[in-house]
Amino acid sequence: MRLGTKLKAVAAASSIAAAAAFGSALPALAQQSIIYSTYAHQGAISTRGNLWFIEEVAKRSDGKFAIKDTFFSGALLKGADQIEGLGDGIADAGYVCTGYDITRFPLASMAEMPYLTEKGDALAAAVNELYETYPPLKEEFHRNNLELLGTESPSPMIIGVGKDVRIEKAADLAGLKIRAFGPHAELLRDGGGIVPVFVEVSEIGTGLQTGLIDGYSTLPLWYPAAANFIDMTTNIVSPGVGTYYSCNISMNLDTYNSLDEDVKQIIAEVRKEFPKKTIELTIEGDQETLSQGKEAGINFYKFTPEEVEEWKSRLDIDSLRAAWIEERQKYTNADVSEFTDKLMELVAKYEAQSTYTQDFTP
Repeated sequence: MRLGTKLKAVAAASSIAAAAAFGSALPALAQQSIIYSTYAHQGAISTRGNLWFIEEVAKRSDGKFAIKDTFFSGALLKGADQIEGLGDGIADAGYVCTGYDITRFPLASMAEMPYLTEKGDALAAAVNELYETYPPLKEEFHRNNLELLGTESPSPMIIGVGKDVRIEKAADLAGLKIRAFGPHAELLRDGGGIVPVFVEVSEIGTGLQTGLIDGYSTLPLWYPAAANFIDMTTNIVSPGVGTYYSCNISMNLDTYNSLDEDVKQIIAEVRKEFPKKTIELTIEGDQETLSQGKEAGINFYKFTPEEVEEWKSRLDIDSLRAAWIEERQKYTNADVSEFTDKLMELVAKYEAQSTYTQDFTP
């Protein structure tokens, strides 16, 4: 028996026992209780946002929807296993970052394009709207047996340095071994002469302590405080790359299809509210890193506009975007270029409504 099937069997047995003990009003509640999984830690902004989503649906559904159990820090599914694990039903809902597997998410992963936007709430609102209005995107999630519940508002990428150096210009990063993953490793290497090293998020602390890495990237500004990296960090740098990840809370499609129609409607309503809620959490987390970091004596450095343009020119951002589209087109019959144009158009629309700015003022 597969692990996902075992978990469902346990949940079903619990439902029967609950119904017998407490009466006929509880079976609907038990049938719609869910198991949530994330590879992020319990205090992460993403975790707080996802749990807010679930709890908000539970509150508005008058008990028709609830959390049965939660697993944090990869206790049930590691980051690279989360997409397939959710689709297989090992958990009912969880944290999905589409860049972990572009073969499964050739459209959705285009939202991780460097220099797309600095405003995460604009990106989240754009992806959520496309999920409702551009059928190939929804079909992409459904092929993975997933239903997108809501896209979170990502924060622009930062680079944290743990080595005893002081970063006072972009060139000071060259040669450092920095944690990165996926195509953003190429960005660090080609744009800034950085040596990218892949380690799991949960292993960054150990990597810093052992010298495997000199620092970390492909993480948002709020992460150092939330993950207790402040004492291991000497510099935090904003390279002006923009949002670099597109992550969401998704649900196993079979579980979603089993929900009452009024619960599905509530999910759609909360989806629209999710970008605003998660950008509020992002701002709160950013400020915590800034406050703790400045108290600890961390040096904060933001690339000048000229340094940002220098990295972009080394990367040849237009060619990079074309290469991303070409690579993803291999894995879908949908028009990736058309999707990207629609995404950029919607991001620009929602940017005009955003007030978020990544600032190094605590």
